[in-house]
Amino acid sequence: MAFKHYPPGKRTKEVRGKKYTNEKWIVRFRFRGEPYEIRTDARTEKEAEAETLEFIQELGNERGPAPGSVADVIEAYKEARRPSKKDAAYIDLIGGEIGGLPAEDVTQAEFDRCCMRLYPRCSNETWNRQVFTPLLAALNHSCITVNVKRPKMKEIESQAYDALDEHERDILISEARNMDDRDLEAVLCLWFLDGLRLTESIELRRCNHPEYPYADIRDGTIKTIQRKGGVERVHWRAMHERTKAALKRCKFEADDKFIRWKTRSGPRRAIEKLVERTGIKFHPHMGRHTFGDQAQAKGASLKDMMDAGGWRSVSAAMRYTHTNVERQRALKERM
Repeated sequence: MAFKHYPPGKRTKEVRGKKYTNEKWIVRFRFRGEPYEIRTDARTEKEAEAETLEFIQELGNERGPAPGSVADVIEAYKEARRPSKKDAAYIDLIGGEIGGLPAEDVTQAEFDRCCMRLYPRCSNETWNRQVFTPLLAALNHSCITVNVKRPKMKEIESQAYDALDEHERDILISEARNMDDRDLEAVLCLWFLDGLRLTESIELRRCNHPEYPYADIRDGTIKTIQRKGGVERVHWRAMHERTKAALKRCKFEADDKFIRWKTRSGPRRAIEKLVERTGIKFHPHMGRHTFGDQAQAKGASLKDMMDAGGWRSVSAAMRYTHTNVERQRALKERM
């Protein structure tokens, strides 16, 4: 278990314009996924940690024993944290594989076994995202520490530049129209010109339903819904004129949808055919990166870019913009 120690005089808090510092040792920690902070009467860090361990023991006696099996840990985590449907699906698969094992007996071997059986021949990034991260989160919530080594991720320098330029973007959209694939043209516009995610684009509805994304062609607006950590967030954004024209040409109307595909893998063959015809390699999420990059290149402020793309924090928006030496040079010439 990790502790964060604050010796006397190191913790400052401002109240009504006055600053106050701690006079005693403060210790912060997490117990079964919940944050705690206690003020001790200790004189040294060692005494403060010992006092904290006594407090944790009393807390454990009050709350009872931790869940026993991996399945119990997973259920406790889902009930308390309410993960998104996607994350819940990942962790349910893990529960089906090793749910009967005692949670405290989980080792590196169980993590590796889940990776190889659930996602064979997948990348280290997939194993990290769909096995290591959710399982470690569930174990940490029940205050169970596991010493595991995550699969090695790609170095930042070796990752591909995750955005297309404006010319490549327009070639893809034009070629999709030449292929007479109206749904493909529409999702490309939604990805590259409006910054929608893959799932949001294929679930887009013609009628305003509380559970699904919605496009109002008459008003030129798009509603998206994000569900993360049990919190639902609805965001409205303006629709690009080319997107509006592409959606008008869509003929699919089952379940009030614009797009014919039902799953995330649905557009795969159409994308492969488009890549073969144009020679431009891309994946759906590159559309969102390209949108952020082009918005920055056109001089959009950070606030406007966050509103247009549906990002709720500055740090999230900045991940979708990329360093451009020419823009830096132009900026310095204007200074």
